[in-house]
Amino acid sequence: MNILVLSPANAARSILLETVLNDLGAGRVSARSAGLTPAGAVHPQALKLLEEEDLDTARARTKPLEDVAEAGEVDILITLDTGPAPLKAAVPGTPARGHWSLPDPAALPEDAWEDGFRAAYDWLRVRAERLLDHPVETMDTGEITALLRRIGRA
Repeated sequence: MNILVLSPANAARSILLETVLNDLGAGRVSARSAGLTPAGAVHPQALKLLEEEDLDTARARTKPLEDVAEAGEVDILITLDTGPAPLKAAVPGTPARGHWSLPDPAALPEDAWEDGFRAAYDWLRVRAERLLDHPVETMDTGEITALLRRIGRA
């Protein structure tokens, strides 16, 4: 089950969710992330938080959508942005799609990063757990899309 997490810059939220999904879904899912206009570097506070959580950051890097699209078909596409509408992007395959609106903690003033990134991480982790509580490997695209919507609204 290939999951793509897409955000505008691929420097914070999408990196956090990619890492959490790969950790929690080891053997069940393979998550990748990309940005429409990648920042060029992972936000240092995202890396710090992931290391504090003892999560592997070896693969954490910003990537353009084109690089990830070359890796093959996508089963699930999760877009992360601050608005109510999902990011528009063409991806290989016909994935289940879900949009989870979440403010970008990197946009906060530096003195608020620690709390902002922690809140974003906790929010994303709960949603990743809710997704992986279901047998996504055996669900059809429509069922997964409905599940992603319910999780995003929670």
